[in-house]
Amino acid sequence: MEGLRHSAVAMLITGRCQMDDRTAVRRRLDLHNISIDFAAATSGLCGFTHLDSGRVCQLPHRHHGPCHLQDRARQPAERAAGAPRG
Repeated sequence: MEGLRHSAVAMLITGRCQMDDRTAVRRRLDLHNISIDFAAATSGLCGFTHLDSGRVCQLPHRHHGPCHLQDRARQPAERAAGAPRG
């Protein structure tokens, strides 16, 4: 509660909120979106996922131009789950 009160007071004094601070490192606000690959996004990539094909954009976050979709690298657990059992 104290942190919230401090933020509100700071906003009243400065006339802007913390989200307006351009000097702070920008957090990815789209990580909760199902069309964003979390692993790619947290490593600094765009991470946009084409939901039908599962391909993921491997370009840097906030890149210019269209996405460059590639098959995403499968994690070891996914490879094991997809491996034929015998």
